[in-house]
Amino acid sequence: MLIPIYFILHVLSIFTFIGIIGLTFYKNNKDKLKNARYAVLNANNRLLPLTSSSDSDTMDLNL
Repeated sequence: MLIPIYFILHVLSIFTFIGIIGLTFYKNNKDKLKNARYAVLNANNRLLPLTSSSDSDTMDLNL
């Protein structure tokens, strides 16, 4: 009966440890993560005209 309780506590402690590390990383690098997110969004916006073909059925990659 004690082994599952110890196992559950062990798993919960591991997850809280990972969560604390993740939160400190997020607080320290919030601006960098925001800039990286906007860079990804801008890259997606630049890729959208390449993937959507409006006038023809074939893809025009503008090479």
